[in-house]
Amino acid sequence: MPLILPESSIKQYHEEGFTLAEGIICNDFIDSLKTILKDWSDKTISEWKKKELILDIEKDLPFEKRLAVLWEKAGRPVYLRSPRRDLICEDLFNILRHPTLLDIAEDILNCPNILCTEFL
Repeated sequence: MPLILPESSIKQYHEEGFTLAEGIICNDFIDSLKTILKDWSDKTISEWKKKELILDIEKDLPFEKRLAVLWEKAGRPVYLRSPRRDLICEDLFNILRHPTLLDIAEDILNCPNILCTEFL
């Protein structure tokens, strides 16, 4: 099976622990992930508002900055639960088993049989 990542990206990942995969993941994938993260951040921000840690939920701030800005304004509250527990859902599971993401994992791990089976 041909590689989805260039050899240089795979090498960079193994040497530096990260690589950029620009243009490989489609916009639908990114939009789906943003939806999950936006729902989680909206719930978190609403809790801060209920606790009166912030006065305004500032819906006009861009998604990419809103949580960080309001976290600062709320006094950097500690998140008492693991965010993973609130993010795990069927939609996230479907993102994790996206064919392109699995192909990237296969390239990086040099393993042709990466599977993501069922959501419980």
